[in-house]
Amino acid sequence: MRSFSGGLLVSATLHEVVRMGVPDEDHSELHPILGECLKSVQKGDVYLAIAGNPNRLRFKLNSEQVCEIDYENIAPKVLGIWLSDASRDLKRSRQLRGLK
Repeated sequence: MRSFSGGLLVSATLHEVVRMGVPDEDHSELHPILGECLKSVQKGDVYLAIAGNPNRLRFKLNSEQVCEIDYENIAPKVLGIWLSDASRDLKRSRQLRGLK
């Protein structure tokens, strides 16, 4: 719904990963990995994250694949921002998981 730089998306994602309790040793490794995946977006762009398994996460931007990450527990670390009960928006998180 708004434009964001890739750098802001990376820092906001890492901030949330920290808030969700991901161990510190992952942060320095995740920053460059996410920097390759999270590109600047304009109003109307759509990011899609697809977890093949807990250790693999693909990102698509406007239906075009931009990266694939192979990293231990990457899917729960990143997708937990939106899909866990610790999400900032529990109602939306439950909707995304098909719960009421």
